[in-house]
Parts: sequence; structure tokens; C-alpha cells
Amino acid sequence: MTLIRKWFDQIAYGVKTEEYREIKPYWTSKLENRRYDVIVFRNGYSPTAPLMEIEFLGVEEKIKTWDTGKTELVYAIRLGRILKIENYDGKKELPPAKKRYEQVFKKKSRQNMSTY
Repeated sequence: MTLIRKWFDQIAYGVKTEEYREIKPYWTSKLENRRYDVIVFRNGYSPTAPLMEIEFLGVEEKIKTWDTGKTELVYAIRLGRILKIENYDGKKELPPAKKRYEQVFKKKSRQNMSTY
């Protein structure tokens, strides 16, 4: 499955434990009455695109409320542990708390260095 970088990063960091897909004939044929051990996510179509294999824990229909307030019935794909990750440096999308920590830390480090 192909994901945009934001969702790929959140799965890689362990923040996102479910992936959602619309209930449409295409996804119904791929997900219902099927057994999988692993799910493969890619961030792009290039041969060198980041890729990760994750333990597939099953799928269920779930009512999802999006950030926009819209509610819909979707397939919720439950994700387990990351089994393999390739071509990924993890530096493009940091969680907001880590971004803020790094900004503050770098600023303080520069201030301390200027006093010597």
C-alpha cells in the first residue's frame, strides 16, 4: 500500500497503529475473507522509496471521525510490530514534541557556546 510521508512517518514512529481504507469494491476484494501475515507500506513509487513491512493483525469495519468532523464507515487495518524498514532515515517528519525539543535544545546550545 502506498502512503503519503506524514502517515508513513507516524506508523514508523509507532504513533499510528491503524490504517484506514474506504469501503469500496476494490478494498473489499483485497481485505474481506483474506488472511495476511504482513502488510507492506511504501512512500512513493520509486525503486528506492521508503518501504516497511509490518505485522498484519487483521481488519474490521469501524466508524471513523476525521479531523474535519466527517464520520464514515471504513476498513480499519490493525498494525503490529515493524518487521523490516528500508530506505528510510526518519528525518523528514518528526513528531511535534520532538521538533520543539530540538528547536529549543539547538537554540540553548548556540547561546551557551557564544558565552565561551
